[in-house]
Amino acid sequence: METSCRGQPVAKKISHCFSREDFFLSFIFLSCYFHSVILSLFLIGRIPAVYTCLSTARKALKEANL
Repeated sequence: METSCRGQPVAKKISHCFSREDFFLSFIFLSCYFHSVILSLFLIGRIPAVYTCLSTARKALKEANL
């Protein structure tokens, strides 16, 4: 019979111990995932500002050419 992290006997074969490597890998995965999500949200939030900037630049160029 296997023992759990606290030394109590465990009937299941799957151990509930969470190793440091698993924690580290999941932390890296989650940090990369959240970083990409935050970056995409930041870029999506910036798209209207970039669009308005480009549209005003186009208007200025049209007025300069006329």
